[in-house]
Amino acid sequence: MTVPLIIEGSPEIPLKEISYCKTTDIVPAMLKIIGKKPHKSVFGTSLVLLYITLMLYFV
Repeated sequence: MTVPLIIEGSPEIPLKEISYCKTTDIVPAMLKIIGKKPHKSVFGTSLVLLYITLMLYFV
């Protein structure tokens, strides 16, 4: 399943609209935002980390 997602709200969370993401990526992203590590049973990629990595690549 793919869903639209908008993440914003503080300097640590840059304004970014992602046209789609996997639902499994939302939990790791939300945990990253609040500074928690997901349990080893949680899978998916944090969208926050992915966005920062892409920004560093294109700068």
